[in-house]
Amino acid sequence: MTVLYVYDGLGFSFRKVMSLLEKGLREIGYQRIDKVDGHTAFQVPKNFKTVMITDIILAARWGWITRFLPYTDKMVLWCDTPLSLRHLEPYADLINERTCNYVTLPCYINIFRLYGIKVDGYIPRPIDIDTANEAVEASCRDIRKEYGDYIITVGGDQILAPPRYPRKGLDMYDRLCEWLKRRYGYMCLAVTNWVYFKHVDHVIKFGSLSEFDLLRLVKCAKLFVWTSRGEGFGMPPIEAMAVGQLVVAADNPTNELIVGVKFPIDTVEEVYMPEIGMYYYAYLYRFEELRDAVDYALNMPEDEKVFITIRAMREARKFHPRYVALAVSQL
Repeated sequence: MTVLYVYDGLGFSFRKVMSLLEKGLREIGYQRIDKVDGHTAFQVPKNFKTVMITDIILAARWGWITRFLPYTDKMVLWCDTPLSLRHLEPYADLINERTCNYVTLPCYINIFRLYGIKVDGYIPRPIDIDTANEAVEASCRDIRKEYGDYIITVGGDQILAPPRYPRKGLDMYDRLCEWLKRRYGYMCLAVTNWVYFKHVDHVIKFGSLSEFDLLRLVKCAKLFVWTSRGEGFGMPPIEAMAVGQLVVAADNPTNELIVGVKFPIDTVEEVYMPEIGMYYYAYLYRFEELRDAVDYALNMPEDEKVFITIRAMREARKFHPRYVALAVSQL
């Protein structure tokens, strides 16, 4: 039976998910894996099952669902989105009647249903656990010689017309870096496309590092800080967990799989994103909560830190490509 994987080749994270899924499928015995970039494939051979890997709202708006339906016996949406699901309401009947819909975070099961959209299950994104294991064993000597003591974050965001509250919270990370320098003298690194920093010491272009080099950089930091205000899944903090790094993140539903130091949110607001003309769910928090959580994490007793990071590493192992591939293959 032929299975076709349709993915968003323009999205860095979706290319990464497809690559890791392919690796996992090969590990469980698949020799033939048919995949296409949904942006360029307008006609494909008839197949038994289509699995779509992209943002579900964009998939509907781009017409991907209706375009690929005639070529498949079973369409599976294995998608995510940080966007407001009110944008998906016009497509609810199409999704409910013609597709199987699998979300990537447990919290979205209820959120989708609130908008009248069925959910058939939950399967998380895969993480490159094998490379993470290599990074755990690697030396930090050269990195610390170059950067000294540093904290780090990873993630890309809209930069042409940022929303009032940038989704990845990199404005908060920049503000945090100003405080960190005064309080501890630590450097700040960001692997990102964000261009509005004033206090981050080193900005590394998002996607420019190999997976090993990125994970080693995360592993060798004092702390991984995840300032995101909303996610469809959020791979970087899970990757940080996989290399034994302590993660600081907001205690919002889209961070529910993160094991680390959590700080509280204040409110939830739909925020307009001018660059794409849609709204996203922003879980807003105060800077003081972020700052205090980072301060606590940096001064945490070593035994407590070890307890949290070991638990986090164990949880991250659940996202091995092999396990995720097994789940996806049974859809």
